Amino acid sequence: MHDAELISSPQRKELNMIFTFEHMDLDGGKWTPKLLDLRTLKNIFTTWQKGLYGKGWNSLYWNNHDQPRIVSRWGNDTAPYRDLSAKMLATCLHFLCGTPYIYQGEEIGNKN
Repeated sequence: MHDAELISSPQRKELNMIFTFEHMDLDGGKWTPKLLDLRTLKNIFTTWQKGLYGKGWNSLYWNNHDQPRIVSRWGNDTAPYRDLSAKMLATCLHFLCGTPYIYQGEEIGNKN
């Protein structure tokens, strides 16, 4: 955390933001899937939100080209829940402090 604060501190003028990856493998990733531990996810986000608040800047994202789409991964991508799941996941991410990154198709709730 300390390095992230230093690197993304506006006063130091090094980087504008950092990318964290702790949340990417909570469910084992795409190769060894396991149930998501929601408390651990919340703890990770809380740690970064509180740790960088007023000190640095974080990126916000659910998935990328190396991960399954979030609505299929941690939501429910079957009818009628895909839209609700996608909206819930987007709301959770976009109400955090940081810059959100939307992976191709995520804005319309694309599934795997």
